[in-house]
Amino acid sequence: MTPEADQAYCGRAPVMKRALLTLALAALLPLGCQRDQAGEGSSSTGAGRESDGLNILLISLDTTRADHLACYGHPFIETPNMDRLAEEGTLFLQCTSPIAVTLPSHSSILTGTYPVVHNARDNGTFILHEDNVTLGEALQAAGHATVGIVGTFILNREFGMAQGFDTFDDLYSGIKRVDGVLEKTERYASDVVDLSIRRLTELSKDGRPFFMFTHFYDPHQPYEPPERFLKKYMERYVGEIAYTDEELGRLFDALDDLGLTDNTLVVLTADHGEGRMQHGEETHATFLYDSTLLVPLIFRCPGLVPAGQRLTPQVRLIDIAPTILDFLGYDNLPDAQGTSLLPLITGERDNLRLEAYGESLYGMYNYGLAPLHMLREGGWKYIHAPKPELYHIAADPGELTNLIEQEPARAAEMEEKLRAMITNAPRVIQSGSAAVDVSSDAVDKLRSLGYIGGGAVAPAKEFTVEDNLALLDSDLPDPKDHVEWIDRVSHAIGMVRENAPGAEEAMIACINQAPNPDVGLNWAYKDIAKMYLDRGDLDNAVIWY
Repeated sequence: MTPEADQAYCGRAPVMKRALLTLALAALLPLGCQRDQAGEGSSSTGAGRESDGLNILLISLDTTRADHLACYGHPFIETPNMDRLAEEGTLFLQCTSPIAVTLPSHSSILTGTYPVVHNARDNGTFILHEDNVTLGEALQAAGHATVGIVGTFILNREFGMAQGFDTFDDLYSGIKRVDGVLEKTERYASDVVDLSIRRLTELSKDGRPFFMFTHFYDPHQPYEPPERFLKKYMERYVGEIAYTDEELGRLFDALDDLGLTDNTLVVLTADHGEGRMQHGEETHATFLYDSTLLVPLIFRCPGLVPAGQRLTPQVRLIDIAPTILDFLGYDNLPDAQGTSLLPLITGERDNLRLEAYGESLYGMYNYGLAPLHMLREGGWKYIHAPKPELYHIAADPGELTNLIEQEPARAAEMEEKLRAMITNAPRVIQSGSAAVDVSSDAVDKLRSLGYIGGGAVAPAKEFTVEDNLALLDSDLPDPKDHVEWIDRVSHAIGMVRENAPGAEEAMIACINQAPNPDVGLNWAYKDIAKMYLDRGDLDNAVIWY
């Protein structure tokens, strides 16, 4: 096959699911296209213009804290292009991610479901199972041209992310391979934008409305901004966000030049944030504080979305797909837990009073530490852990004062709601498993991006309601008691990745200090072995392996 044919083939949904989805949407489309005219369903949008033929551009920024954009109040970063988007559209100040891990979070964005439903619970060791129905599949079946462009190997097609895309440009597309192995694990923002502009140009000639999903990975560790951004900001993470914003300017200019701006709904968000040493967490994945879960969310479309609007009600990443479908006049995805935000955008409602769920199984899978769960509602956040936490985030946005002892009744009520959310979650995966065996090549790529890729506790092949509830009663050590050790492990992985002097000693110290000796860090031995193998020291490689 040609590369284009191969991309299109790998983007197809399973034949049976695709056929059923097409039949279901065929029954809805005649109503959907007329819904705004009939005055039924959602409230009228913006200036009342019909949304028939509307294009969708969904932009995801990896690892981007909302409070690190100028339009969200950062004191010195310059993000003029995202600021322009906010000025011309509607910005949500309290949007939460359900998980601070790339694959699970994007799975939630595209399915409108929590990880407890779509079951992609971690990077590398899970996939987005084909039984899930995605936004791309719904729009593809409705006759939209669909294109996906991703900036990291973590979202490659083998992890299920190509579902519903006619064309899916992942890191098997246009990235150099050496002996059949990917040489890179990410695309830079400039490459993502170059490819996006090329696809937009093609789509502008297609004649069909389009859905394009574009993902930028640059703000993720390791931070490698262009030198001029590093000199300007002196902080690599901030420099990466500013660089990504500059490249977004080229993408927005292309929309203008192609005459697409006025008929394209642009949605900009992030999969999760970054710890930046708040609560002792340097990066993300293990904990459930707002530093890693609070993300930007901006909608823009001239004439449809009110300009300059800043909304305070809590919303969720799982609400993005339902909102896009509502803008187009289509019904929600069949298993979606998210809801349309259109009533908030149009001013029909001032608050939907949404509850937000969150989870982290990363510590369990990679360190042998307890899983964490979260419920965020009404200005409060409850974190379920061996040592539970309760924060009045409306008054304490930094989550500095744990009120678990002062508010035991509130904590008990929120725990009960959390258990009910898990118990009542729809069961989507009817056959097979979302857990997969990770290849050694995939493990190496995950390590290069700062992830571990499992190894401490084997992922469950299937998650029943009982399995998910049992995670709430784990007797494993509490991650927050070992945050310094977790950061030492992260640094040791970086040293091994760079083959740096002292890497072996640093990793051995982490192994000896592991908080759960019954589980240990089995993956770490292989890391040291590979480091020696890369050095050509076969004898030591064999000893450690």
